[in-house]
Amino acid sequence: MAAWLDITIRVAAVVWTILALPLRLVWAIFMAIVGVILTILAPAIYMGSYLMSWVHATVNFFVSLEPLYTFIACGAVVGAFAGIFLATTSSVITSTLGMQDDPKYGSEYDSSMATPSMSTMSTPALRPLSSRTEDSSSFETDWQLLEKMPPSRRRRTAGLLTQTIHEEDSTETEA
Repeated sequence: MAAWLDITIRVAAVVWTILALPLRLVWAIFMAIVGVILTILAPAIYMGSYLMSWVHATVNFFVSLEPLYTFIACGAVVGAFAGIFLATTSSVITSTLGMQDDPKYGSEYDSSMATPSMSTMSTPALRPLSSRTEDSSSFETDWQLLEKMPPSRRRRTAGLLTQTIHEEDSTETEA
């Protein structure tokens, strides 16, 4: 039985050698062509691999930031809930303590200010634009005109607005 197995293995080796010779020749020609193509395309391949390394580094950078944007998202959720809680408690406190704006100073008063009567149009504090000269009133601002208005025309603020300090920007135009 050993002789029969030995003969079968030798015959298979000879057949494989005969069949492998053309495959080796085809493989050698194919590898020569691939070598020439890789030599010609080497600069493009190196540039592509360099660009892909930058893409890979950028993706890895953003992946490494995952804990940071998770932390920021949790902070945004906590901030939203805190804002809703503060708005709710503020409205409850102001309504409980009666600190909301007085309705008599609301939209009725604004609409009466939008349509001035004939007596308020002839106020000496409001001069027509044509009477202003460049040197006399170019530095006069609206707040100075507001101070010259009678107190009955000014809107009174009520509630929390009277307790806050409002800052105004001072924009002066230099001539």
